[in-house]
Amino acid sequence: MFFAETALIIHTALTATLLASIAIYPFATMLIGLGLTKLIQTMNTYKISAYVLLVSGAVGLLTYLIAMFAPGDEPLVYLTIFNVLLFIGSICLFVTGLGMYRGSEGMAEE
Repeated sequence: MFFAETALIIHTALTATLLASIAIYPFATMLIGLGLTKLIQTMNTYKISAYVLLVSGAVGLLTYLIAMFAPGDEPLVYLTIFNVLLFIGSICLFVTGLGMYRGSEGMAEE
């Protein structure tokens, strides 16, 4: 009985952690994208990647809300959408980091 209760407690904690990270991801992505769009003044590749981060976060939030409150589809569909959004976001963050490394305007100290 002890092992079953312990396994249930650990499973519940890990599920809550996963759901919390999935819920926080869209807000964090939108805030990073919004901050970068305000920081970069000229329209270039780095600002476009910031806008893509902003849109990716909004789509992630919409997907999360649909997955939580609209019945019908399989969870695999939503997980696939989240994985695609995470892939796009990681590419955008790589481009942003490249801009910081190169010292692009608005992304590095003058």
